[in-house]
Amino acid sequence: MCATVIMIVILFFVTEAFGQPTLASDREDYFPGDTLRLSGSGWQPGETVTFQFLELPEVCTTPHVRTTVADADGNIFYDEFYFNENHRGVLFIVTATGESSGLNAETSFTDATITWDGGGDGVNWDSPNNWSTNTVPLSTDDVVYT
Repeated sequence: MCATVIMIVILFFVTEAFGQPTLASDREDYFPGDTLRLSGSGWQPGETVTFQFLELPEVCTTPHVRTTVADADGNIFYDEFYFNENHRGVLFIVTATGESSGLNAETSFTDATITWDGGGDGVNWDSPNNWSTNTVPLSTDDVVYT
């Protein structure tokens, strides 16, 4: 009972002192060969933050679990995840958990969804400039046409 009360007080203090943590990726969509950049704030200074990657659909046989350490201001940064061809069309949901604070934050992004933006002539399907990636989609690409 006493341990439970102490844990509640500690979690309350951490939340009040550091606020709700954040987690964001630098882009909403990535392509094979790209590097993911995650950043956030509101973490306990010096704590290890673990990232758990959920893939939808799941394409990798081993889980993606990575870590970083919050700086003196409670900010985090991570840039050591690289997208490959297997990730094409996958929705990623990343949950970050502070190991000492127990706080969580989440972000999501996709790999290789190509969107028609009409930035070229606005008509020709085969014109790379009409697509968000400035490349003509392949038959295996996820395409959004609005």
